[in-house]
Amino acid sequence: MAFLTVENPFMLAHLMARSASYPLVYRSAPGNALFSPGLRQGTPAVLILSLLLGIAGCAPSIAPFSSRAYEQAVDLKIDTLRLIERAEEPYGKHSSRIEALQIRLLKAREYARGRPHNDITTRQWEIMVDSDGFMAGGFLSRWAAEDSLSWTFIQEASLQIESGFDTIIRLESGKTRNK
Repeated sequence: MAFLTVENPFMLAHLMARSASYPLVYRSAPGNALFSPGLRQGTPAVLILSLLLGIAGCAPSIAPFSSRAYEQAVDLKIDTLRLIERAEEPYGKHSSRIEALQIRLLKAREYARGRPHNDITTRQWEIMVDSDGFMAGGFLSRWAAEDSLSWTFIQEASLQIESGFDTIIRLESGKTRNK
């Protein structure tokens, strides 16, 4: 039986993935911190290291489902779309409702930002509230600047904003639920 001797631990991992036909032996260099001198030289040390790295990689990288975040997104979607329907009317007629909605949108973003491992959802909320963007924040800014908007623009913007909220809602509902 032929043995392939490898002195570089990175080359060992590469060869293990490529050549299952040769038994591999790892010859540890003095002072090599990757492999404990108490372990038998060879693949068991690599397997243990691989197992530990694999287990660490299984840690959740996205926040778990939050019923509060889900309900908040659904409520804001309905309230935003209902208010947008009135954008043909002067901004001043709805300014208090618009300001209250903007505050609620910012609160939703901050709630998302405060949850650990919630970067993707936070980014979606940032897009939604951006006053220079093309979602709710941008729409409300444009309404304030132009005082009233055309029906065609309102319809097209509503579809885009609804789609943005649906993305946030699907993202939240697709998260794992704690039991």
